[in-house]
Amino acid sequence: SYATILRNSFKRQEALLEEFSRIEKLSADELKLDIKRYHIEDVVDYALDILDDKHENITCQLTPVELNVDFELFATAIKNLLDNALKHTTERIEVDLCADSISVCSYGEKIPKERLDFSRAFNRAMEGASSGLGLGLYIANAIVAKHGFELSYLHAEGQNYFTIHFRPKEVEKNSPR
Repeated sequence: SYATILRNSFKRQEALLEEFSRIEKLSADELKLDIKRYHIEDVVDYALDILDDKHENITCQLTPVELNVDFELFATAIKNLLDNALKHTTERIEVDLCADSISVCSYGEKIPKERLDFSRAFNRAMEGASSGLGLGLYIANAIVAKHGFELSYLHAEGQNYFTIHFRPKEVEKNSPR
């Protein structure tokens, strides 16, 4: 029913605003990251647990990787990338984890360039119910950046790839392959 859809929409917005508040506190150094070594597969599992939507459409290809991260915050970043993918595809979503990155891949339209500035919330020229506010991607990007990682976007062969690179691109360019 319409009331249920509205109620769920308000719940999601409330959760995003709580995450946004936490990110702003991190940015203002009022809150510190609780960095410990974790298996990223455990972080992904937790992200799936806190994802409101059904996640039977999500397939995970996980290589065992350990990283120093803030467990809850990093799971929130992954959850937001998954939530974004679920909103914009009707196909299966794939999470690929390898030694130096984790990608959330989904079929969908290429995201317009003006919507790809994740460094600011509410960065759209035109807001609408179908396009969202960009808050989830802003939060994911802020968490990723706080960890010293990088979030990138690529559209290829009808798929959107949001990738968290565990090492900055500058390091990757200089490292032998």
